[in-house]
Amino acid sequence: MPGVETAASRALKGKVEPLSTAGIAFFTSLCAGTFGLGCWQYQRYYDKVEKVSERKNGLLNLPPIDLNVYDTSDEKNSNNSDFDQNRTLTTRGRFHHNLEILVGLRGPPRGVLAKDGPMSGKSGGGMASSPHGYYIVTPFERSDGKGSILINRGWVPRTLKKKEDDTSTEVEWNQPSGEIDIVAVKSQVEEPKTFSPD
Repeated sequence: MPGVETAASRALKGKVEPLSTAGIAFFTSLCAGTFGLGCWQYQRYYDKVEKVSERKNGLLNLPPIDLNVYDTSDEKNSNNSDFDQNRTLTTRGRFHHNLEILVGLRGPPRGVLAKDGPMSGKSGGGMASSPHGYYIVTPFERSDGKGSILINRGWVPRTLKKKEDDTSTEVEWNQPSGEIDIVAVKSQVEEPKTFSPD
């Protein structure tokens, strides 16, 4: 309407306040911090890729060490973390399937169901379209009498888990019985995160 002045038109006619120095400094530091974090994550990714490559091409290709020899070896006692985490070990014993636990729900490990796409296990979980499942952790009693170790036997989809009221004796996944030899890689114990429940 001609001749009618609104608050918006008065604001447009007024001077635009220049940005304050504090505002510019805050916004610049925010951008610089975000850029720095991005560079850090980028570097961490390539460090991880390099470690995985070294692991696949390095110590995993050497013949496994008997766990009895490893228990008393200088390598174990020297706290060499690369040796600890990347060397295959072998031992003899038996699984106690009646004590196995299912850790989950977890997404599938990369490449288990597909190389690419939503079934590849590359998603972060949660609302992802890839199926969820469990890692099977089973106690393995060593035949040398030196106790038991926990073995992560792999991932299974949750559709294979028995229901609580299921009385069938049919086994959904392989559960070897009797004394067997296994070859495994020692894994690092996960440290609880800041917001992990007690």
